[in-house]
Amino acid sequence: MTEVDLSNQPIPEVDIAMEELAQHKGENDLPIWIGVNGLVFQVNEEKRHMYQPGTGYSIFAGTDATRALAKSSVNAADLEPYGSLEGLTEKEMNTLNQWISFYKKRYVIVGKIKKD
Repeated sequence: MTEVDLSNQPIPEVDIAMEELAQHKGENDLPIWIGVNGLVFQVNEEKRHMYQPGTGYSIFAGTDATRALAKSSVNAADLEPYGSLEGLTEKEMNTLNQWISFYKKRYVIVGKIKKD
């Protein structure tokens, strides 16, 4: 199957609260969502198995994974609401930017994380 490059997709003007994001962890029939740098991405059905509970990337599902992705971490301590960038190194910021590009290319943006 050929993947479609979604890099230039528009960003919907939809605010998604952290509580709503948390409902999209793959524990139900809802699509899996991942927050990255203020955006919320929907994991496509072909990749859903990678983010479902009990899998390697499940820690990112239904969360703001910004800081954990920047640190290349699957440690729950690196998952912070609203993905603080404070204290990240230049290398970690570069890693984060690579992840943002990856997600923008492959997954549909469904909205933006609503800050309380």
